[in-house]
Amino acid sequence: MRSRRRFTAISHTAPLLLAIALGACEASPVTQRQFVQEPKRNELIWVAEDHLARFGPGISSLSPAEQQRLGTFLRQISASPQDSFVIDPGGTDVAALERAASVSEVLRQALPTVGTAIRSSSDAPGTDQVRVTVGRYVVITPECGDWSKPSGTDIFNRPSSNFGCATTANLGLMVANPSDLVRGRQMTPAMADRAVSGLTEHRLGKNKKFTDDPILNVQPDY
Repeated sequence: MRSRRRFTAISHTAPLLLAIALGACEASPVTQRQFVQEPKRNELIWVAEDHLARFGPGISSLSPAEQQRLGTFLRQISASPQDSFVIDPGGTDVAALERAASVSEVLRQALPTVGTAIRSSSDAPGTDQVRVTVGRYVVITPECGDWSKPSGTDIFNRPSSNFGCATTANLGLMVANPSDLVRGRQMTPAMADRAVSGLTEHRLGKNKKFTDDPILNVQPDY
């Protein structure tokens, strides 16, 4: 009788020990709660390149050699009209502003639709020099393949650690102007010609029939 009682006690204890052992393999709710995964984002950094245009003493226009130097600089950095162009003439006197206008004209010849801003800074260029600063945003895409989150049961139903990474990275690679990810462009006025034309045809009864079925082709009754 004693051996039977002992066997009964062991048989009731075995499932409990098995449940404890299996529970130790799963992440506890406290451990899961501590895992906070930041969503994948594109990082935008501002990059600026400087070029010093040199002028002769008392000369307010760029020489052919300096124009060539400026053109080489623009090609090396793959400048485009979408970039930011700031011209620092090093002063506000008439001669400095004329030199800035000369540089601006050369930039417009190289990039016809470029917009420039003339602005003097505290860090003025040297004597007989004008600084051209070309700035732009550059996208740094996230590194995909992050499987740091455990793949087991998640009682909080949070997304995978790699969730949305490919979509975000593709957007960063495809965007034509990275500054659009910082601030959207202002919309131009809508062209209403098409909408007005359709409304006019509707009022004149010139709508095209979609089907010959008289039941489906219902005409408005005004």
